[in-house]
Amino acid sequence: MEHLIARVQAVHQTRPELSMTADLTSPADPALPLLPGQRVDFSLTVTPVGHGFRYYAYVMEEPLTGLATLKSMRGFGHMEKAQKYGTYTRANTPRTLTFSLEIKQAVPGDGVLLPAISAGVIAAEGQKLSGCQPIAQRAYRVVPALAPPKLLVVAPGMNGMLPGLAHEFGPDARLVGVSPPRRGMVGIAPDGSVTYFPEQGFIGYDRLFYTVENGSRGIARGEITVFVGHPYEMPGLLAAPTGYLQPGTMAR
Repeated sequence: MEHLIARVQAVHQTRPELSMTADLTSPADPALPLLPGQRVDFSLTVTPVGHGFRYYAYVMEEPLTGLATLKSMRGFGHMEKAQKYGTYTRANTPRTLTFSLEIKQAVPGDGVLLPAISAGVIAAEGQKLSGCQPIAQRAYRVVPALAPPKLLVVAPGMNGMLPGLAHEFGPDARLVGVSPPRRGMVGIAPDGSVTYFPEQGFIGYDRLFYTVENGSRGIARGEITVFVGHPYEMPGLLAAPTGYLQPGTMAR
């Protein structure tokens, strides 16, 4: 399903019989947030009316590049000073071009991606463009991706394992990194399982973070809380753990 992101209509100032419509659409629903690393496809369709010389449509660059990188701009001309990408067609010749955005890995806590387009008509060769101001109608919310937090309870003198951290994200997801813990070491298996090795004699809490590459949905980061000790000794809010982990088991 294609979602209409922005529509702009341009009418020539002195020759109103010359007009055009430019539609920006995407299969990505603006009601859903975009995540770091996610790629979003767009289509720009130019529909001319009348017998003008050229009909132009533009994708504005500046509202996008703070949060995303433009990709696959084949067929567009880049107007660097004006900070926009343009294309044109002729009378009676509708045209559709496609391009993509890739959300940057480093995004603020809650960003807004607001695609904007503009359009204009040249009535005859050698004349100036009669155009309109950029229009933006629907926005995307860009949020850091958060993976579910994990709780790992390790018996004293033993190691603990969380198998398949990426499995719940789907078949295309994979574990791409785990931060070093403060009071131990970790090992990562090819299937995405993480094994925690506590320091000798350590009893208490530790913490580490994991990163999953979630296919087309981008990058997700989550936290693993580790408690080394017996479950009944866990203080605070974690006094009722979801499971007591021996090697090879997992709690959510």
